Amino acid sequence: MKKRRDFLRLLVGYSESFSIEHRLFNAFSLIIFFSSILLAIINLIIKLPVISVLALLAWGLLMAFCFYMSRKKKAFQMPVLTSAAAMLFIAPVLWIYNGGSTGGSQYFLIFIGILAAIVNNSRLRYYLLLIFILLLSGLISIEYLYPESISYFTSPGQRFISVLLGFNLSALTIVLLFAVFADGYRLEQQRVKQYAQNMEEIAITDGLTGLYNHRFVRQRLEEEISKARRYKRKLSVI
Repeated sequence: MKKRRDFLRLLVGYSESFSIEHRLFNAFSLIIFFSSILLAIINLIIKLPVISVLALLAWGLLMAFCFYMSRKKKAFQMPVLTSAAAMLFIAPVLWIYNGGSTGGSQYFLIFIGILAAIVNNSRLRYYLLLIFILLLSGLISIEYLYPESISYFTSPGQRFISVLLGFNLSALTIVLLFAVFADGYRLEQQRVKQYAQNMEEIAITDGLTGLYNHRFVRQRLEEEISKARRYKRKLSVI
């Protein structure tokens, strides 16, 4: 378990060097990279439109670049904005050429919402959420008004594979991001607890000698006197 946590921290960055939002984006971009390459290969095998394959490959390569900039160069704002712009362009392409609401591309629109949650700028987060809602509403409306614009599946098998992969990869992404968040939260809790212990130690000890100070001795004396009165015991001080 410890080795897996260390490996995860190595991939997404250590909490000493990266904020929790930064680590979440590192994990997000890495997952999208592998998912896009896998889906591009699958789409090619099941003979979906070539443009959907190319869009997924381009998305994967771009996310690899974003991961490099974020993890290696420790940039945050630029990779986030780049990935958001890419998703806003690629999502409609996948929707149109991957079966619309009947295919697996619908699940990848969730990634825009996830990205909006990762962003540490509140205004940008609201903009991304608004764009996400408008984009989803627009794509559904286009499919309803102009169904001929959607490239639907030619066989039930194509749709089954597309939906199966889209759903499972989206669910896996959410689980892994939650794992990164939980790990970061646990580390922060440990850091806060250690800080509180250090502050308590500083408050009750003398900085020069390391012995307990007058405040600590007086506090303990009051506690012992209170216990002696409560339980009617004798008390002596040496």
